Amino acid sequence: GEYEVMAAASASDVRLRATVQLAGHAASRSPYPAAVDAVYATPPRAVPAAFEALLGARVVDDYDARRLTMNTRLGDARATLLGRLVAWAIIGTVGKDYRAALALPPSLDRDAQVKNTYFVHQMMPNSVLRSMAMSSAGAFPYELAQAISLVATGHPIRALRAIRAWRKRRA
Repeated sequence: GEYEVMAAASASDVRLRATVQLAGHAASRSPYPAAVDAVYATPPRAVPAAFEALLGARVVDDYDARRLTMNTRLGDARATLLGRLVAWAIIGTVGKDYRAALALPPSLDRDAQVKNTYFVHQMMPNSVLRSMAMSSAGAFPYELAQAISLVATGHPIRALRAIRAWRKRRA
């Protein structure tokens, strides 16, 4: 087809224009086997069997929602007492931030804070301790997430060691 290419300093200051005629497109050079490309041609609704070929390793599905681990979604963690407490504390903190954003006077900053905190609040039940620790910029230390997981899986001594290592690193 025919395409117009423009170079501009801004949307209202177009400095160069050129028309380009393309007669087709090159075939995709995917690095994956054809079977993987075929499976991922449309977004899958579940993890397809071809994912192992894409990953290059065997996938072991040992997810157990009844155990609070570093990879347990907070929504699933509510199946255990400790998981309910952790989910309540984390989701509650985010909910508090959302309500505080709603209480701000009308402004662009308020709108941005409301949108951001609402997004995070909606995302929290699907978040896992590992991703929260890795994406919190230190607000939720990895060692603390690890300690919570270790306590929940019956390793309180290891949990104390993780917290002690975190405290030493902070000092």
